[in-house]
Amino acid sequence: MSIIARLNPQTGKIQKATYIIAKKNDGKTNGLNVKEIAIHNNHIAIKITSSTWPPAIGTNYTRFPDITDDDRIDGTFHMYYEMNTNLTAIVEATILKK
Repeated sequence: MSIIARLNPQTGKIQKATYIIAKKNDGKTNGLNVKEIAIHNNHIAIKITSSTWPPAIGTNYTRFPDITDDDRIDGTFHMYYEMNTNLTAIVEATILKK
């Protein structure tokens, strides 16, 4: 699980936050790490690695479709996401291939 937060630049306090999770086959969460974060097309762009099944687009966890263990690179899934700026939804999800 990784937490993404918008901070007040004057105070450093959290204004809004969300989290992104990956799930194992048994439903437990595990192993999602944000590697890069930026702004792209007025969205928050995120590159992650995940040792377990990464999420698809939406507002709740849904396993990324048509993903298999063959999509792993060095044991992890590499994904690109874009979130809306109010941190309520993943609006783009792409698996990064070898």
